[in-house]
Amino acid sequence: MEFKELAVERYSSRNYSDKKIDEGTIQLLKDIIRNSPSALNIQPWKIKIVSDNDLKEKLAPIYSVGKHKFLHVHTC
Repeated sequence: MEFKELAVERYSSRNYSDKKIDEGTIQLLKDIIRNSPSALNIQPWKIKIVSDNDLKEKLAPIYSVGKHKFLHVHTC
């Protein structure tokens, strides 16, 4: 796939599911995130994977704008 194709065809999902994600997929995502390019390789992102529903509820006020999305993110 050419970059232009990728840029034009990409989308942001607005549909979320409570379906559990297997640990192998979570590990694959961690590897992809860790190896993703960034300007000057500074990798300015921090990723936390939260699987505990009670903890997600406690963290939700921090993300008040996207609370619905935050509480319904795929978790393992």
